[in-house]
Amino acid sequence: MIKFDKIKIHTKAEYISNFNFDVVEVRTNKNSVSYICNQKQPFNLYIQCKQATNEAVIEFSSKILADDYPMLISRDTIHKCFENIASLGWCQLKIDDILNDSIILSCDVTIDIDGINLPEDFKTLLISNLKDISKFNVQKYGTSGYTITKLLKTKCRQLRLSIYDKYKELNMAANNNFLKMLANEDVLMNYFKDKYRIESNLKTHKQIRDVCQTEDTQLLNVLESNCNPLLKIFDTIFICGTIECDLDLKDRRTIFDYDSLNQLRDALILKACKYNLQLVKTVFDKYLSPKTNKGKYYSNVRKLQNSSSYQNQNSGIIGQIRDKLIA
Repeated sequence: MIKFDKIKIHTKAEYISNFNFDVVEVRTNKNSVSYICNQKQPFNLYIQCKQATNEAVIEFSSKILADDYPMLISRDTIHKCFENIASLGWCQLKIDDILNDSIILSCDVTIDIDGINLPEDFKTLLISNLKDISKFNVQKYGTSGYTITKLLKTKCRQLRLSIYDKYKELNMAANNNFLKMLANEDVLMNYFKDKYRIESNLKTHKQIRDVCQTEDTQLLNVLESNCNPLLKIFDTIFICGTIECDLDLKDRRTIFDYDSLNQLRDALILKACKYNLQLVKTVFDKYLSPKTNKGKYYSNVRKLQNSSSYQNQNSGIIGQIRDKLIA
């Protein structure tokens, strides 16, 4: 079942009424009037209603579920999400009409996994298993993880996948207000102990249709999809960990154990860069001619690292994460 941490939908303004103007902002633009509900904390909730054009946008995170936050946004919890929004007293919602007559504009497809032992700094682990280091970029996700991005000019083909320690992220100051409003903060925090969150941002209709394998982006159609979007995205980014190895095995190659002088050269470069393929890429960019096909060089170095116990361990962890996505 597909689950989301955040969702943004487009629906009809007629399904939203009785605004509480103590908390709702009224914006006037020429002949258009918009009613805005915007709360960054603790829910990250946003509602914009334009009655003149009968359009409305509703955006919220799964924190609206409060103590049921771990359940995320899904077909089983979507009605509860809107019930909780309505209970805030900002406005009244025709929930069934919204559910049956809305399209998704963007969403963060999400899963929480456990049983994976990731190092504190697992950037090298991610980089060493990228399918194409020249196309994907690994950056910090706050202080709790990393984000892998594939930035392309065509927006609908852009990819963004984040992997981070959810327990560590919840302990950040930005989440204090959310934790304080819970009926049982300890239960929720214990649930997220040793869990990693994997999520991907889908920002266009085409992305949502392609990744969720639906003919359209109707809210219920997407929520009813039985596909595994995160697995599809994961396999697009990573060389999936299929190498079986002894994780305690030491790489005992000497300088005479390589197949060629070029392979020895690549091994020495790899070692000098401390097995950081991003740094290897920088070295190649500096010393190779701009006209050189660097892809072949990257591929050879990656294959070489795959043959070492160091990379085998990283590949094994990537394989464990993939198995969790399948499960």
